[in-house]
Amino acid sequence: MHMPYVFVAPFFLLFAGFTLYPVLYALVLSVTYWHGVGTPRFIGWGNYTFLLLTDDEFWQSIGNAATLWLLVVPAQTLLAVTGAVVLSAPALRLRWLWRTAFLIPFATQLVAMAQVWKDLFSSADPESGLDGPVNTLLHTLHLPTIGWLTTEEWAKPTLALFLIWKTSGLALVLMMAAVRHIPRELYEAAALDGVGPLTQFRRVTVPLLRRPIAFWVVAATLTIFQMFAEPYVLTGGGPYGATTTPGLFLRAYITNSDLGAGAANSILLIVLVFVLSLLALRLLRPGMDLGASSANALILAAPCRRLLSGSSPVPAPAGLPPARPPRRIIPLPPCLDDRVIRDVAHGLGGSTAEPRPMDRNRTAFYRRGPRGPTFSARWIQEHVHCPRV
Repeated sequence: MHMPYVFVAPFFLLFAGFTLYPVLYALVLSVTYWHGVGTPRFIGWGNYTFLLLTDDEFWQSIGNAATLWLLVVPAQTLLAVTGAVVLSAPALRLRWLWRTAFLIPFATQLVAMAQVWKDLFSSADPESGLDGPVNTLLHTLHLPTIGWLTTEEWAKPTLALFLIWKTSGLALVLMMAAVRHIPRELYEAAALDGVGPLTQFRRVTVPLLRRPIAFWVVAATLTIFQMFAEPYVLTGGGPYGATTTPGLFLRAYITNSDLGAGAANSILLIVLVFVLSLLALRLLRPGMDLGASSANALILAAPCRRLLSGSSPVPAPAGLPPARPPRRIIPLPPCLDDRVIRDVAHGLGGSTAEPRPMDRNRTAFYRRGPRGPTFSARWIQEHVHCPRV
């Protein structure tokens, strides 16, 4: 009877020992003055007031992290969503090769890749006078060389470029998994209404990817504000603190043995990241879930109704432009009401107007694959018959 608790007990024990206890201990330590030796001395809110009102380097690290977030997360999310749509196209060949190529940077060892990146963008060595490959190429093209990692203007963009190159593979894999769960019928219905690929991307793909986009934005926010290895290897936090992140700034308290202020810095960082995560989830909250069958039925039923009856246009679903008038008007059988049309659109069958069940791969009005057949309203007239009274 108690076996389930036995199986989950290791997780809770590890969580309590390595996560919950350190956080609570840091919370207690943040209101003390302690250098690691002797008894901690209680000072109340002294560490917090020092960080928030006096320490300029603390605010500089927060500003550096915010700048890196603006340089990395929007561009990375856009590249991941766009790449996921392109790599999920049925007509794309060697899909596995492209997926592997984008995932290799993420799978490689972080410190090794950071050192390679540092050598690529290095400036002239004072001893040898040699530039890195990037500056050597600029010199060959008779362009001025740039201090990619040694100037305040270029250090953060270079670090941001490394983060985009290193971690975009993971974002791409997450978005590809989400794109594969979007029903293809939504794109087919939009195409029948004359919606182009770009509008489909903006009005269909992006709204249905809000959940994975929100997850990735929160994960990227946590990564950037807690980042340590990347700026430490590339720039050491310089020049002049231009690439020092809050995660790297904590190292200064450890080396100076100012553990109370370091704990207060950690608590402030936890609160800041928590607030930013809630803000991201609030702004990116999904409008329509993938499981909203009623919304899917509405999107699919509207073009079928117009193609079958040729009656007054049905209002287009939210986010889609008005449909083009059909080229050919075929009378609608009187027994096919809106409910039956939704059944036809989904290929479910089993209604009173359909004596024979319809195959899901032979749904009317939709093209299966880029070169598959299109079943028109005439096909549905030949295969769906009204029952005789």
